[in-house]
Amino acid sequence: MRLKLTRNRLVLLGVAALVLFACGSWEAWWRPVQPRDIDRGGPTAPIDETSGTMRPVRSSRFLNTELDVEFVGTQACVECHEDEHESYSRTTHSRALADIDAGAEPKHVQFDHALSRRRFRVQKRGNQIWHQELIFHDGKEKLLAEYPVRYAIGSGALTRSYLIEEDGFLLESPITWYAGEKGWWVSPGYDVASAMGFQRVADIGCVACHAGRVERANDTRFRVDLHELTIGCESCHGPGASHVSLQQSSDQTSEDDDFTIVHPDRLGREGLESICGQCHLRGDATVVLRNRDLSDFRPGQLLSDFRTDYVLQPHKQMTVTGHVEQMRLSKCYQSSEMTCTTCHDLHAKPAAEAGVEHHRAKCMECHADCGLDHDARVERQADDNCAACHMPRGVSEIPHVGITQHRIGIHGENTSVEAETLATETLVPIFSEAHLPQRERNRNLGLAYLELSDKQKTERLFNRYRLAAESLLDAAADRQLRDGDVESARSRFAWERDDLPLAIRLATNAILYEGASGATANALFVLGNSQWRLGASQDALKTFDTLTKVRRRPDDWFLLGLCYRQIGRVDQAIASMETAVRIDPSRQDIRDALASLLSDSSDASAASRHRRIIQMLNDTNDGPSSQ
Repeated sequence: MRLKLTRNRLVLLGVAALVLFACGSWEAWWRPVQPRDIDRGGPTAPIDETSGTMRPVRSSRFLNTELDVEFVGTQACVECHEDEHESYSRTTHSRALADIDAGAEPKHVQFDHALSRRRFRVQKRGNQIWHQELIFHDGKEKLLAEYPVRYAIGSGALTRSYLIEEDGFLLESPITWYAGEKGWWVSPGYDVASAMGFQRVADIGCVACHAGRVERANDTRFRVDLHELTIGCESCHGPGASHVSLQQSSDQTSEDDDFTIVHPDRLGREGLESICGQCHLRGDATVVLRNRDLSDFRPGQLLSDFRTDYVLQPHKQMTVTGHVEQMRLSKCYQSSEMTCTTCHDLHAKPAAEAGVEHHRAKCMECHADCGLDHDARVERQADDNCAACHMPRGVSEIPHVGITQHRIGIHGENTSVEAETLATETLVPIFSEAHLPQRERNRNLGLAYLELSDKQKTERLFNRYRLAAESLLDAAADRQLRDGDVESARSRFAWERDDLPLAIRLATNAILYEGASGATANALFVLGNSQWRLGASQDALKTFDTLTKVRRRPDDWFLLGLCYRQIGRVDQAIASMETAVRIDPSRQDIRDALASLLSDSSDASAASRHRRIIQMLNDTNDGPSSQ
């Protein structure tokens, strides 16, 4: 009989922070049960793919969609396209990621965040900018963490956030500049009571939309190699080696006959929107298709051959990455061939005063009259701005950031609230899935509901989406649709039900199918935790040692330390827990465990220091909000 899932059983293995069981002290929660036989079965037999399989990626007439065509970098393009490059360099896309310029940053910034009872500070030291997180005790500050800033992320038109480089990972700073407020505040997602500090890793999914070319490092999405910071020519036109070679040869051809480089305006509507949708399309859940890799997508191909994006339809308010989704809901879009580039020239940005005329001219190509006479329009908008009424700027999911509504239409005063009341609890794909077999659609939908369940704040919706995910993914496995994502998800379900032998078998399958990357980092956690709880400390130690090289999470290092402690390697246990504390200096349970180890090792001074910090963290009456 399947147990009902409850909120206390949830561990968010695939999001920014893990929600731990509320089972008393750390010692009681992590204590292993007595050793017993562990089922270490390997992956199931190879899948019979003779029928009902996915079609290959649909072909493109552009030759540089092939994976063996090399990237050459923006500078190689500038030699022949200097005017386009100079114009593009003035757009916000061209400034989405850059090395930190210490001279352009303020020397000192400080603000208090009452919800988390933290103080955040920016300091300039020599040629470096440092970001700090502090707490208060007895009216005095205590530094919890500080890091030098490596990159500025965002053009500054809306926000500018910051990335830190630490131990081979890129970390998001909790400090962000908001242009709308012309001030500093916690970064998007950090305006919560639980302090997040410098824990959030900017993985390849985060960085890819801000940089020109990014690759996974060491076969894990949590580490990245930045080959080109600026979003450049090849981000939209595809790799340029074949095109450069052709232009340098004696076999030059006309632009209309040159298929060595992608021309977005010569793509069909879905092909062009696939380029923009890489970053400007994010629904309520996104699933990578089985045996596909997003890093293999090239401009000129269809994004729906690599991933499926889902929304709870009709979708709620406009989001910072909801442009394509909202545009497709518009009658203007549905009754014409308009697309992203109908209004946007990606090589240039019109001046503010010219922008109104530019966009009104686009509207007038189809609409001779908006229904209001000129005087009425000017009374509403002095500059006769069509977009101000039909694409109003409003709130987004990020505080202090307003976004232009891309659902073109007649909007009420509170469009986001009106739309949200219509939202269902059922996921639907944004793009057609007609090219996918039904069983693949069911597999993808199951993974989408799993992702959606992890985002829920209510037990009712969590249970609804989690049970839907489990039913769909168990059916996928029964039909031999087993891959790393499916087996990783099923290992989580088994682990949440305390069926540890099954969790181990499924997690092992996931790891062997995919290697130690992507969703299988979650499988490594399930495997290691299950091994530990079943008393197989040596096996768990090997698993967590692998996992700590793949991602940067305090719980992984904490469990590694407990494994070392269990087999009597106290020095390694202390070192592992010190790393866990450095990752999350606010975790009192980890500090408590570390203090106990230090006491047992006769390092009373270090143990006392950690216990004092625990007391400071417990002090809820003396913080920034009471200053």
